[in-house]
Formats: sequence, C-alpha cells, structure tokens
Amino acid sequence: MRRFGFILILCAGCAPFPELDGTLRHDVQMSEYPAFLTTVQLQALDQGISTQPQGVFDARLARLRARAAALRGPVFTSGDRTRLTATPG
Repeated sequence: MRRFGFILILCAGCAPFPELDGTLRHDVQMSEYPAFLTTVQLQALDQGISTQPQGVFDARLARLRARAAALRGPVFTSGDRTRLTATPG
C-alpha cells in the first residue's frame, strides 16, 4: 500500500502544470490591485448602507418571525398521526 502511495506521489509530481497565462482577459490583466480600506474607513462606509426606512425592516422581521413560529408547529395533524400509526389490515 505504501508503494502505491509513493508511486502516486511520483506521478503527480511529473504532471505538467497547466498554462494559465492566456486565461485572463486583457482588461483584467492590466487592471490595478484594489485599494485596501482601513477599519475606520469601513466603519464610515457602514454608516450609510441602509436606504430603506426602519419600518420596512421591522415589517420584514415580523413576517420572518411569524414564519418561524409557524414552522415550529406540529408537522402532522392528529388525523394524520392516527392514520400513520394504525396497523394495516
């Protein structure tokens, strides 16, 4: 078993590396690296993200909580449970 693993590693080491130079578009190759932002800059950006009024978020939160409460209920009705537990025949 060890020999097989050793042979596999040797074969993998001899495999040619794929050519990646021609896979990027010219505009991507010529573009600059993105600028890094400091934590202070990120926090400043975070201040103005929300463009919707608070009432929209509150209404969505209420709908999501109602859906979650409905999903916590029983999966089967009592009639379904009786039918499923009944012995056939």
